[in-house]
Amino acid sequence: VQSLGIFIDVIVRNVSVLEKHIECFDKLRELSSTLVLGDAVVAMVPRLRVVLRQHHELLAVLHP
Repeated sequence: VQSLGIFIDVIVRNVSVLEKHIECFDKLRELSSTLVLGDAVVAMVPRLRVVLRQHHELLAVLHP
């Protein structure tokens, strides 16, 4: 996820295509980078709920 994120940041984001796809991927990226924090993630659960919901809503629109 992180390597693909770097590619998106450097190449794709600047072309301004696939904006909703990039937004959806950014949510996934935030989730995956947060979940590897171990016990420190507990304090971030409220934020994770919001991001997970946003990711789900975007994914449902992009891939009905």
